[in-house]
Order: sequence, then C-alpha cells, then structure tokens
Amino acid sequence: MFCLKVAPLGEANGLLAAGWPTHCVSLLDPGTRLAHRGQNHLVLEFGDVGLNARRGTSVPPAAADVAAVLGFTAGLQDGDRLLVHCIGGYGRSPAVAVGILVQHGQSVASAWAEVRRQRPQCAPNRLLIALFDAAIGMGGALSGKAASGGARDHDRRTPGGLLLPPALVRSSGPAGNGR
Repeated sequence: MFCLKVAPLGEANGLLAAGWPTHCVSLLDPGTRLAHRGQNHLVLEFGDVGLNARRGTSVPPAAADVAAVLGFTAGLQDGDRLLVHCIGGYGRSPAVAVGILVQHGQSVASAWAEVRRQRPQCAPNRLLIALFDAAIGMGGALSGKAASGGARDHDRRTPGGLLLPPALVRSSGPAGNGR
C-alpha cells in the first residue's frame, strides 16, 4: 500500500520542498497560495464550512471535489507517498484521507484509526465524509462512524455545528459551554 501523510499547510510546505510526496492533494481556502507544488499535485479550493462561515468566505465542498480526489488517487501503488493537507490539518484533510484509505480497501475502522493516529486532535469535515460515503457507495458507514464518535469531534463543535480549533477548546467543552 502507498504511504499516507496527513498534515497542516506549514508541514506540507516543508514536505513538498523536500520532495517527499510522489502525489499531493491540497485542500485550500479559495485564494490561498502554496509556497511549493509537487509534480503530481491536485489543488482543490473549498472551505472547512463551519470555520469559514464565521469569516463569510464559506465555499462548501461538492461531489465534484470528491470525484476529483478519488480519480486522482485511484492509481496509487506500493511505494507511492501521498500527502493530503489543508490549512490546519483538522477538518478537510482528515476527512479526505479517510475516504482515500477506504477507496483503497481499508476498513472504515482501520481508516479512521490511521487518520486518528496521525492527527489525534482532528475533527474530520462531516460534509466531506458524507460526500465520500455516497461516492464510494458505503451506505452510510463513513457517516455513521463520524456520528457515533469515530471522528471524536463532538467536543470540538459548538451547538450550531461550528468547528473550533483545539486552542479554543476547553476541557469542559467548546468555548466553555459546559458540555
């Protein structure tokens, strides 16, 4: 199986500059510039909906974005090194990584465990998870795992569903809301 790395933008720039990935999927806010690009590089521009809605720049991911990822990664082979990154490495890239791993035959539980191992504080974007679920034909298995706590992000969202970065999460729940 190929090697997968899930990372935030700063780490991704270093890996790209060093030539580590053979393939890269960049998931960026519209207008974000990359310091480095790889040879086999897919760049998609959409937001992590909850975070960007606060800034008024929300562009949600769409089925076409998921289809592009699945097409781009379909031919990955042993020895390939795939870098999947977004800005913070919390929402978009973990969701996409789970979808890619399942596409390549990993079980839902194994895919979640691998992403959680690399990004323990992640909160995979639920819209992306649902889009991958539909595209891969998982019948709700990916979305169900996210809803059942497989993504373990329930403590990182406000009651309205806004995803909070780890720095804003207190031990009593998001933004100190006592949950």
